Amino acid sequence: MSRPGTTLYVTGFGHGTRARDLAYEFERYGRLVRCDIPAPRTPSSRLFAFVEYESRRDADDAYHEMHNKRIGRDDLLKIEWARTPPSASWRFDSGRDRRRDRTPPRRGRSPSPRRGRSDYSPRRDDRYERDYDRHDRDYERRDRDYDRRDRDYDRRDRERSRDRSRSPDERERDIKDDRERRDEERERRDEERENGPNGEDRKVEAYVSYPANRSTRRAILVLSDVIGHEFVNSQLIADQLASNGFFVVMPDLFHSDPIPLNRPANFNFMTWLKGPPGHLPNRVDPVVHSVLTHMRESLQCQRIGLVGYCFGAKYAIRFLKPGFGDVGYVAHPSFVEAVELKNIKGPLSIAAAETDSIFPASKRHESEEILAKISQPYQINLFSGVEHGFAVRADIKKSHVRFANENAFCQAVAWFNQYL
Repeated sequence: MSRPGTTLYVTGFGHGTRARDLAYEFERYGRLVRCDIPAPRTPSSRLFAFVEYESRRDADDAYHEMHNKRIGRDDLLKIEWARTPPSASWRFDSGRDRRRDRTPPRRGRSPSPRRGRSDYSPRRDDRYERDYDRHDRDYERRDRDYDRRDRDYDRRDRERSRDRSRSPDERERDIKDDRERRDEERERRDEERENGPNGEDRKVEAYVSYPANRSTRRAILVLSDVIGHEFVNSQLIADQLASNGFFVVMPDLFHSDPIPLNRPANFNFMTWLKGPPGHLPNRVDPVVHSVLTHMRESLQCQRIGLVGYCFGAKYAIRFLKPGFGDVGYVAHPSFVEAVELKNIKGPLSIAAAETDSIFPASKRHESEEILAKISQPYQINLFSGVEHGFAVRADIKKSHVRFANENAFCQAVAWFNQYL
C-alpha cells in the first residue's frame, strides 16, 4: 500500500445516489474539499466518485470505516485511494463556484441541445446547500462568541469592583496566586499532551497497513529504528508484511522527535537518547503499552507479533509476554539487556549482522546461551558481509547485501507463519 493521500475513489453506489448523499456520509470523518460524481460516459458505465479531505488523517479514517459500508438498501460502498485524482479545476472552496483559475470563461457558446441552461445540477445544488449550512454554523458560532464575551465582561466588572475594595497588598497577593495558577495549568496541559488526561494514554500517531482481506485477526506491531515510523523503508516493510496477510501497525515511538536520516555533524546521539526528555523506557514503554492495548481491545487483534529493528528490538523483547505480544522477531537488536531477554514468554527469532558494534559476537553468544536455557522456541540467523541496520537500510546495489536484506524479511514472515 503506498502512502495515502487525501482523495478517495468510491464505487458501489447506484444511479439514484447524488453527491450530496455521499457527502453526508463522508463528512462524518472530517472536513471535505470536494465530493464529485463525474458524469458516466455511457448509460452502462460504472459510477464512481472522488471524495477529497482537508486532512490526511480524516481521509484515512474514512478509508477504513466506509469500506464495505451499506448506504440505502442496495448500495455497498467500495473505497480505494485515488491513484490519479482529477485536476485542481474540479475542486471547489466552500462558498465559491467551481472554476478554472487560469482559463478565461468562454463567450458566445450556444447551449447544449441535450440540456438547457436552467437544468438542475446535483453538484451545484449540493454546493449551495453546504454554503447555507456553513453560514448557519457561522451564525451559531458567533452567537456563542457573543455569549462568552458577555460573560467575560460581567466577570471583569465584578473583579474590578472587588479590586477597588481591597488593599494593595491583597491585590499583589492575588496577582501572585493567579500567576501560580496559570503556571500549574500550563504544566497540566503539557503533562496531558505527554501522557493523556487523567492518566490515560496519549494519542499516538501510527502508520497502518491492511491485508487484502482487511482482517485484523493476525496482527503485527512494527517497532522502528531511530529514524521513526515515517521512514519510507520502514513503511515499505510494513506494506510487505500486510501483503503477506498480516494487519500491521507501526507507531511513532519518539513523540515526533526521531533522528533525521542525514543527521547533522554536531548531532549527539546519547543526548537525544537520555535527554531530557530523552527516549528511554520511561517514555517509550507507555507508547507501546497503549498501542498494544488498543490493538487488543479496539481493533480485535487476536494474535499479535512484535517486530523490532535496532532501537525497536529492545521493546519487542520487553513486551513479548502474555497479554501483549505473542511472537517476536528482531533484527540487529540494540541495547537489549540480559534480564529482558530472560523474561520473554514467546517464540523469538533474531537476524544478526556479522559486523555490529551494538550486537557484537560476544553479545550474540550470550543471547544464544540465554535462549537455550528458556523453554521458548528461538532462532538466530547470522548474515555475513553486512553491518548493523542491513534489514532496513540496505544498499541493494550490492548483491550480497540485498540477499541478506530480503532473506531477513523472509525469515520474519516464515517465523510468523509458523507461530502466529
